[in-house]
Amino acid sequence: MGVFAQELVRVSNNINEVRVIEEDNNGLLLNVEIGSYVKNDVSINGKTYYSITNDEGSLIYEKGYPDLPKITKSIAIPNNRGVKVSVVSFKLQDYKMEVAPSKGILDRTVNPNNVPYEFAKVYSTDEFYPKSYYSLGEPYLLHNQRGITIDFYPFVYNPITHTLRVVSSMVIKVEFEGQDTRNSTSKPKDSNRYFDAIYKEHFINSSTLKENRHNYGNEKMLIISKKDFMDEMQPFVEHKKRIGLKTEMVAVEDIGNNSDKIKEFIKSKYEADNKLTFILLVGDYKQVTTPFSGGGGSDPSYSLISGNDNYPDVMIGRFSAETEQEVTNMVNKTIKYETAKKNNETWFKKGLGIASNDGNGGGDDNEYDWEHLRKIRKELLKWKYTSIAELYDGSHGEEDAPGDPNPSMVAKVVNDGVSIINYTGHGSETSWVTTGFSNSGVKALTNANKLPFIFSVACVNGNFTSYTCFAEVWLRANKNNEPTGAIGFYGSSINQSWQPPMEAQDKFNELFYTEKFTTFGQLCFKGSCSMIDKYKSGGVAMFKTWIYFGDPSVSYVDNGPTAADLLIRDSEDDSGIEPSECSDINSPDINLRDQDTKQPITDITGYSKNNYITNITIKNIGGSASEGNGKERLHLFMSYPTISASSKISSLGYVRLTPTDGLAIDKLAANEQKVVESTLSWDIPKKQIQSYEQRIKNSFESTGFAPRRFDILAVADENGNSIIPSKDEVIRLTTNEKEFAKQSNSVSIGSLGNKALADENFSQVIELLPSADKSFVISLDKSAAIQDFAETNILLSNDLMANLITDGNEKIKVIDKNRVRILSSDAALEFRPLTNDQGNYFTGIEVHFFGDSIPAQKNFDLDLNYIEQGSNTVAEHFTAVRNSAVYFKAKAKASKAQDGGKDVIALEADDIGVEAKYTWYNSLGNVVGTGININIAPISTDTYTLEVERADNGYKSYAKVNVANLAPEGISLSPNPASSSVRVNYKLPENIANATLSISDMTGKVSKTYTIPNAVGEMFIEVTDLSAGVYIVRLASGSKTISSQKLIKK
Repeated sequence: MGVFAQELVRVSNNINEVRVIEEDNNGLLLNVEIGSYVKNDVSINGKTYYSITNDEGSLIYEKGYPDLPKITKSIAIPNNRGVKVSVVSFKLQDYKMEVAPSKGILDRTVNPNNVPYEFAKVYSTDEFYPKSYYSLGEPYLLHNQRGITIDFYPFVYNPITHTLRVVSSMVIKVEFEGQDTRNSTSKPKDSNRYFDAIYKEHFINSSTLKENRHNYGNEKMLIISKKDFMDEMQPFVEHKKRIGLKTEMVAVEDIGNNSDKIKEFIKSKYEADNKLTFILLVGDYKQVTTPFSGGGGSDPSYSLISGNDNYPDVMIGRFSAETEQEVTNMVNKTIKYETAKKNNETWFKKGLGIASNDGNGGGDDNEYDWEHLRKIRKELLKWKYTSIAELYDGSHGEEDAPGDPNPSMVAKVVNDGVSIINYTGHGSETSWVTTGFSNSGVKALTNANKLPFIFSVACVNGNFTSYTCFAEVWLRANKNNEPTGAIGFYGSSINQSWQPPMEAQDKFNELFYTEKFTTFGQLCFKGSCSMIDKYKSGGVAMFKTWIYFGDPSVSYVDNGPTAADLLIRDSEDDSGIEPSECSDINSPDINLRDQDTKQPITDITGYSKNNYITNITIKNIGGSASEGNGKERLHLFMSYPTISASSKISSLGYVRLTPTDGLAIDKLAANEQKVVESTLSWDIPKKQIQSYEQRIKNSFESTGFAPRRFDILAVADENGNSIIPSKDEVIRLTTNEKEFAKQSNSVSIGSLGNKALADENFSQVIELLPSADKSFVISLDKSAAIQDFAETNILLSNDLMANLITDGNEKIKVIDKNRVRILSSDAALEFRPLTNDQGNYFTGIEVHFFGDSIPAQKNFDLDLNYIEQGSNTVAEHFTAVRNSAVYFKAKAKASKAQDGGKDVIALEADDIGVEAKYTWYNSLGNVVGTGININIAPISTDTYTLEVERADNGYKSYAKVNVANLAPEGISLSPNPASSSVRVNYKLPENIANATLSISDMTGKVSKTYTIPNAVGEMFIEVTDLSAGVYIVRLASGSKTISSQKLIKK
């Protein structure tokens, strides 16, 4: 018995997905679409059954129950509110087949082929399993964001009728209502760059979180170390502080080397400041103890702080060391890895996959271990990887050599250099069973400074409480005082199961090759969150015993934080966020004063040519003296500000305020602090166009140059030609009293990323224009994608509109003095050269969605291009967004009524509250009436469409309502005779809520049975599999027949 063949079954033309249709703070609307599934043949006692899989879902894995997939999604939910879920609509399709029972979740110590199939009692029950199309989980806290899982069951099976029912499309409504205090928090939802990235990937409605989060930066690490190791850890602490991660180290002896005391200490630190993001334990099990779970060490249990759920609130790792030298090795290894230029090195673009030949339908997605890693390999190769070595048990073609791999093969690949190793198979405390590579092989490695991260799906590779385990040896490895082995190892302390860890490994790699995160800790812990979502308690057991060996905050990207000795801060403990009152020359860090009055400056008018005095506070927090002597220079820039006080700050452009080679910085001793003072001339060129972001509600021309905010950016840099390199320590300060100076290690001056353009009251960002002393063109790329359901205008300031060439350009239309309509996707606006006179030259775009016949996606990309004659194109990227704040949705309902003593159907629309036109259409597109309420007398079941058109802006929305005919209760069939399918219109008596519809031959043998989901409606039944003849279609409630009709099958 086993899986031996697969068949893809198309259900619809859709893809398999769950997507958000609408969302706001009160709930969301979800659409579940099933486009296909896979039938996996299973032979049981000589009979063919099928296991059903779907690429969007995971198997239910309830032992003895039908082997069916579910789809799991997490949604972010408000604190202290309940969640209500309901089905709005669905479409069904039935298939005849025998569905195999599941073997359940198995440990990797068990061969799935040796586990017999068992049929639970459900196989003798005439009902569908699962009984519902969805189930709601328990609320949980992931760091400080509350969430909940929804499991969708679009595949249900009736073992008695041998019917697999597929929900090809289902709309689910999720409402936040009432009170529910389970796993809630009153803490403010401060932004956290590491967890915010996780939220974006974890919650299907993550976009609603952005406006509710604030106070970015100041993420923290807590180190709990054996006291004897703290001196060796000090360079690591300094390194983390230099790259912007606030770090505190405490001795475990001061806490008490007891797992309960350690957890309580971590909890107290987290509750005092939930900026705490990373925990690093320094020492082996005896030096810094661990809780136990499932018989193994459980460092992740320390991460479960808020609530009583099993989702991590922090990311935790361990430098498992027994000696000072081992600590030093790990510290040096981590600092070198994090500060080195590696992403473009040949070795970093190589990887390794090692897998067993086992699984045979027992793995996640019904894969063998080697199939699982080959799929991951293909995705990595589509990214920046040039090669991924395959070392699989058995012979599987492609890059996998015939036979079984051996230890020397692993050593050769690793010594040549790889950045990632995925292992899926069997393991021991000291080795991988596939290849036999063991502790001794790790110690002999010579891969100096070419360190991989290892994600190991295997038993007990991380059992550090009983052995010097395989994972520990990889982290401790060192050859000739150079770091070898691995930079990190994710390994289990207990026997792992087959399926759940493979899901975590899938997600780890997916987020790695799609470049969603920057640290290995995020990848591992988000992978485990996905595993917990899908496998519930089976995932929890794996997460609690999956140990992260290494620094969970280590960054694998070159453009992440890098080291710097000179920081523009007031003190070593300066957070980088300070009020920008300018009353003290030494606080804040950057101070600007008028040269004549010596008073602080908070506003500068557009073309001011005054001189100003700057005072920059610099401190050397490095461990040694700075170079000085002209090597490190101070560079100051003015970033482009917002024009309106209500606008968001947008640093698109910059003006250098210091000479190209910067200002001299005297040599600074360790911990020495100095103030650099200079007089700067402020002279903005006349045509220096300002960038800003602002919601336009008044006339476009009114946004002129006014006194404005400004930002000063400073960097201590050795390269005099560098302009705010993102790898240097940068502090950004706005001098408006209501703002704050913010430290950022990834400031990207010159790019704002995506800008949102919301429909109706649009948002826009104005692009910085070059000097424009030649003719130039402005165009809009990708507008074709939305031209069927949106109007797109390019906005021009008065001075820019005056230079527009309109003659002969039929692809544009001037709407008013500031708007030009785009009539074609290849339209371009041509301009005469600008004069040298002072003027306001700025442009933007406007998107106006005018209907709800809009594709599924919510966002649409647009590129605004500036092309000057003889110069390169300057492009700015925008995203047009359907904004639910101004979007209205038509709603309609139908009910029985009397009109002149006759039965009619009353069609009623919801009043949208503003002047609008209401038009009703039948399914043929004919108008049947206008107005909010109309009466009709349908002679057949039909679907009516309501069109609501707003009078003020022409925005249209549509709603559909199904209306049954006014005939007596019962059923009608069409076509009849039928050859492939028949439409059944049905109507139940008012006193009957539940009914069934059956098809039987003239002998009374029933061949098909369906549950009627509501009182009035229609359904399509496939009859292709019926032999030609006469059948009875019967509508019944229990044993009582409501109605029956003959059906002739051709």
